[in-house]
Amino acid sequence: MKTYARQNIADHVIAGLEHDPRVNLHNSPITVRLDNNQVILEGLMDDIAEKRAALDTVTCTLAKLGRWAITDHLHVKPTRQRENIELMQAVVSALSNEPVFREYSILTKVGEHFKVHRDRGFNSEVIMAGIDHGCITLSGHVESLSHRRLAEVLMWWTDGCEFVDNHLQIVPAERDTDNEITDAVRMVLEKDPLVHASQLLVGTAGGVVILNGLVGSKEEKKLAVMDTWYVPGVADVVDHLQAGR
Repeated sequence: MKTYARQNIADHVIAGLEHDPRVNLHNSPITVRLDNNQVILEGLMDDIAEKRAALDTVTCTLAKLGRWAITDHLHVKPTRQRENIELMQAVVSALSNEPVFREYSILTKVGEHFKVHRDRGFNSEVIMAGIDHGCITLSGHVESLSHRRLAEVLMWWTDGCEFVDNHLQIVPAERDTDNEITDAVRMVLEKDPLVHASQLLVGTAGGVVILNGLVGSKEEKKLAVMDTWYVPGVADVVDHLQAGR
C-alpha cells in the first residue's frame, strides 16, 4: 500500500468530504487533525445524517491510505440548549421509561457527582450516563447489540443532546452483522410513535440500510429515514419509501 505524508492524509480526507453530496462543509465545517495514527474529526453538523455520512466517507477514504483510526468529535446541533441537571433528568426519564431497560440499573454522573436512579441489584445490567454540556457518555453493560444501539438512539432523541459517546459493553459478546443492524433499525422505527413501522420493509447490506414501504406523508418518510440514521453502524440509507400525500 502506498505511503502518504501526514498532510496528504488530511488533504485526502477533506477532498473526500468535499465530494460527498451528503456533507456540506460550507455550512458545517470539519477540522481534520492527526495525532500519531489517529485522524481526529471536529465540527458541528446540521443533523445526525450528515454526521454519519461524514464518518462513512472518512472511513472509506482512510481504508485506501493505510492504518489510521478515527476519533469522532463531530457534534450535532442540539434542538435546544440544556443545563447539565436538566439534561440528566431527561436522560434518566428516557432510559427509565423504556420497557426494554425495565430491569436495568440506571446511574448518572455529572461532574464528580454520581447518582443511582434505579438499582436492580448486583446481577442486573447497568447503564451509566455521564452528562457534560450536551455530551452524553454511556458506559456499563447490556445484554445485546440491539440494546446497545437502542440506548444510543434514545440519547440522540433527547432534547439538548449534541454528542453521544457509547462505551456500553455487550455481555456476553456478540458478533455484529447486517442482520443485527436491520433488527436494531426495526426496533427503533417501532419506538417512534409517528412512524407506522409495520408498513416498512428494512434490509441491510454492508452497513447500507434499504427502506421500502408506504408511509402516510412526506413528514413520516423524513422521520423514518432520520430514525434509521440515528442507529450506530449505519453507513448509508437508501430511501425507497413511498409517501401517501
